[in-house]
Amino acid sequence: MELSKLLADKRFHYPWLFLIVAIVFIYPLGLPLKVYDYTAAAYNTVNSIPEGSNIMISMSFSSGGWGECGYQSKAVLAHALKRNCKLFFIHDPSDPTSPMMTERVIKELTPTIITPLGKTYGVDWVNLGVVGGGSSTAAGLARDFHATLQYDMFQNSLKNLPISKNIKDHNDFALVMIFATGPGFPLHEEWRIVYNIPEVDGTQSMSLTSYLAMWQAGIISGFLQGSRGAAEYESLSRIFGDATKAMDAINSSHIFALLLLVAGNIWYWAKRPKTPEAKIPEVK
Repeated sequence: MELSKLLADKRFHYPWLFLIVAIVFIYPLGLPLKVYDYTAAAYNTVNSIPEGSNIMISMSFSSGGWGECGYQSKAVLAHALKRNCKLFFIHDPSDPTSPMMTERVIKELTPTIITPLGKTYGVDWVNLGVVGGGSSTAAGLARDFHATLQYDMFQNSLKNLPISKNIKDHNDFALVMIFATGPGFPLHEEWRIVYNIPEVDGTQSMSLTSYLAMWQAGIISGFLQGSRGAAEYESLSRIFGDATKAMDAINSSHIFALLLLVAGNIWYWAKRPKTPEAKIPEVK
């Protein structure tokens, strides 16, 4: 088969593409990635709060949002745990599967972050489960934590858990985070806006314009956009994970496609049929 026909044959491309993506995903290259200002602002916000601070985190995404919000939450929370921050996960009824996503984040961080650092449930993080009531409940938690919520997702008394027994109100929290593909628990409305607590968000790529406007207006402290934002955050924290692997795989596939395009064009121009020079007819 001629090389030109081979380069145009999809059956030739896909096995190589699969192999390249698989190798890069298993052994990430850490290809250079531009870090946008809003991602750097999110990193700097997490990095600037006092070590050991409490963070209230709204998780509102299902398995369909894992490739964006899952990667984002893993990147940010790995950084927060290395700074010994205490994590309070809370979920809105708009997505009842989100507590499982929190458990998945913890499970996937266990081998690389949680176990090496000796972190334990009830001391370093707590899953508050699905909490209804919307804005009224969020406002109540900000004013009087224990009067509003008594138990975690596993029916442990929050007054007995070391992480939460001394919590009184919003003043005990240095930061709120929201990783969401849906409405989420209303920390933005009842904590950030009312009490001016710094806020870092993780959002889908398609929501860039609205979050960019909020960040530029100073309404939020920073945000991560899609899986790319998670990879940018990993490059800043130097804690590389799934987002870096995913971006390396995507970039490698693009490089492969460009090389094929260049090779195909070079071969075409080198082998194109020679046409005789056109003669200008004489005018009599």
